[in-house]
Amino acid sequence: MQQPYKIPNDCNFTQVIESGFGRNGSGINQSNSCSPEIMDLNFNGIVINAPNEIIFDTDSTENNQNAIPLCGTYAHDMGVYIDTKKNFINSIIFVVVDTKTNETWSGQIPELQNLARKPKSISGDRKKLTLEEMKGRIIGGYFNPNIFNITSARLYETEYIVYATVGPYKSNAITIKATKRKQK
Repeated sequence: MQQPYKIPNDCNFTQVIESGFGRNGSGINQSNSCSPEIMDLNFNGIVINAPNEIIFDTDSTENNQNAIPLCGTYAHDMGVYIDTKKNFINSIIFVVVDTKTNETWSGQIPELQNLARKPKSISGDRKKLTLEEMKGRIIGGYFNPNIFNITSARLYETEYIVYATVGPYKSNAITIKATKRKQK
């Protein structure tokens, strides 16, 4: 059976870092060269991509120094919506596990305040769909946060396992090796 998605292995994560992670570390919600691509239109779930290794000089993660971008794509049935008080993307829980110590960190993309007023509908009679009416309607999107901006993970020499989960959906897991550059 063919994978319902494709993860680009030859992408440049430096470009993702250079394009920034949005306000408050929330990530840019657009596709990029490192975003997984959903091949099967019936796919429901989350797929992530991250660098297999990062090499760092200092353990600082402030101001996106030594960032680990997590590029993701999701598609889900709106009838299986998880938290009606949040957007789907803000309901995703990102998990980082240190494989040596089993220390675990988790976090979510913070919800941004929409400062613009919601426009009124033209007819004024637009009703909100129920979960039952939303079943079978697939919606999708992208996310690109810095792992250190959304979790309290610490940077040191180790291997991390990273995945994302929300409701019935769990992403693929990625192993990221963190290596401190040897001083000459």
